[in-house]
Amino acid sequence: MPILTRRGYTGRFRQNQAFGRPFRMKKHSPQARGLVGWWPTLGGGGVGKLLNYTKNGLNGLPQGTPSIIRLSQVGTAYEYIIADGDHFRITDDGTFDAIDYITVSAWVRLDTVGLNYPFIISAGSHDPFELRLFGTTDRPNFVVQTNLDNKNAIDPNPLTVGKLAYLVGTYDGAAIRIYTDGVETHSASLSGTVNPFDTQAYLAIGTRSTGGSWSGIIGDFRIHNVALSPSEVWHAYTQPWDLYETIPRVFPVVLPAAAARRIFITHV
Repeated sequence: MPILTRRGYTGRFRQNQAFGRPFRMKKHSPQARGLVGWWPTLGGGGVGKLLNYTKNGLNGLPQGTPSIIRLSQVGTAYEYIIADGDHFRITDDGTFDAIDYITVSAWVRLDTVGLNYPFIISAGSHDPFELRLFGTTDRPNFVVQTNLDNKNAIDPNPLTVGKLAYLVGTYDGAAIRIYTDGVETHSASLSGTVNPFDTQAYLAIGTRSTGGSWSGIIGDFRIHNVALSPSEVWHAYTQPWDLYETIPRVFPVVLPAAAARRIFITHV
């Protein structure tokens, strides 16, 4: 498999003339364990959706006018900018109701300091899980509510404005943890099963129903129904491209009529 570079990898299971070769989820990647949602990029070819590459159909629809830019540091073709209430909404069809353990991750860049609880991801009015910054401190914060309690894992250090960071929150039935750039920074004891969504629930990327909009960049957002281990979190941070698998391009070659057959040459 070729080494993926920044230029020209986007599209949903098809050739995209504007941006280059397409990709799909590499099912045998360690990063695919328990993956129930992966939204790496906006669709190419004019598709205005935040595409879910786990193929369960739960795509994100833009609310407002979030835009996209290229970034060389993160293993995706494009990132989406969230600002001034712009966000993406992903309606849940029950996929996330059966989650007992969870991992939530995203690459982010904070562009404005001192915002009050800016949200990276929020989940329904029952708030079963949230990835955000704590208060006005700019410190990464993962929250999980179970049938027994709710707890916060809060990084003691604030994000650096204008710098990309990889944030991960996990819950394994015994503790909640927050990671920044592949390293665990705080944990708290917690037990019980994750609260289910309400009947009108949706995931909101870049905001919460009651406010708390993000200002900056969010990209390569993922949800797992398992708690990734520290080594798995580190692998996702240091090798973000490992979940991406390019799709070979197939070119038909027509032989002379006498041959009366068509063959295909696959270019990888």
